[in-house]
Amino acid sequence: MSAIRTHPGGHHHHSNNGTAVTPLVHTLSGRMMTTSDDNDADQPPTAAAGDGDATTFVPPPTQAAPELAWSNADDAGFIQRQLWRLTWGHVAVLLACAGVVALTISFVAWALTRMHENTTKPQPATNPSTTLAELPHPIWMPRTTPPPERTTAQLRINSSLPGTDDLGWTAYPAARCDSGTKPAAMGRTTQSVVVVCEIQPGNFYYRGVRLSDGASIELANAVDSSAGFDATNPTDGTVYRIRPTSLTIAPPDGPASSEPMLEYASN
Repeated sequence: MSAIRTHPGGHHHHSNNGTAVTPLVHTLSGRMMTTSDDNDADQPPTAAAGDGDATTFVPPPTQAAPELAWSNADDAGFIQRQLWRLTWGHVAVLLACAGVVALTISFVAWALTRMHENTTKPQPATNPSTTLAELPHPIWMPRTTPPPERTTAQLRINSSLPGTDDLGWTAYPAARCDSGTKPAAMGRTTQSVVVVCEIQPGNFYYRGVRLSDGASIELANAVDSSAGFDATNPTDGTVYRIRPTSLTIAPPDGPASSEPMLEYASN
């Protein structure tokens, strides 16, 4: 068997008999090229990278890409389901509140109806015997005697006085009532004729005539008194008191004068 030698220059030598010999180890730019026979059936051959080269990681072909692990359609469906759940939750809360309000209104209406029924319901009568026992004894009031009939000078107003009609003294126009009013009292004294006219119940005016000179006076503030009528002159404060027995004229700063009544009639 012929010996095989390899020179540093990489040149191959042939044997003396001229047969070419294939070298077992060769060099390329001073670096060793090797092959791995581990898992040859599963992985392709790999080569050692040079000094300073970046190493790239290639994922196994069976690994799925990260962006394919979740679908956008699934996201949209999930969000839509969440929105529906929130909407129905709000509707349920509103329905519950409306129910509470309706119950409250119904209770208040029922309470008011009961109160109204209790107030309008007639109360039962108390014990009749007790009620009768507590009644006070009747107080008998003495009957007031009617006033005595007036004398001839105190004729009723519907009786005809000499020289009078339904409005007053016919011979003295200043001692007559206006149309629409009626005499409440009429009288003749030794010096005057007077009439008190009623406009409406409680509203009177006074008219009088002095026989000596025909002077007349009218006062709009006549008032009914217990025994007749009083009229006050607002100018000087003189008070005229018409009574069944006399006509009294009382000035505020002097003595009063009285005229005896000859004829008198009143309602």
